Amino acid sequence: LFLRGDSNGDQKVDLSDAVRTLGALFSGSGGLACDDAADANDDGHLDISDPIFTLDSLFRGGRALPQPFPQAGRDPTGDDLYCFPAPAQN
Repeated sequence: LFLRGDSNGDQKVDLSDAVRTLGALFSGSGGLACDDAADANDDGHLDISDPIFTLDSLFRGGRALPQPFPQAGRDPTGDDLYCFPAPAQN
């Protein structure tokens, strides 16, 4: 289960998610726990269009993020992006 657009995994979608996706794409800040969540426009690819889509939706009244949004759920569309299990807590 994941929330579309929630690339930092804090269960909400905001500016920090676009920043996290940009960091993963361009500054080498490390991989994302859920590539599918970061695929904000649900086109099956993780690229610059995803944080732009998130920002447009949040701040410019653009289209809403595709499902699963605004509640976490399963991806209704097929693609090669996945979420990875969280590390085990000791």
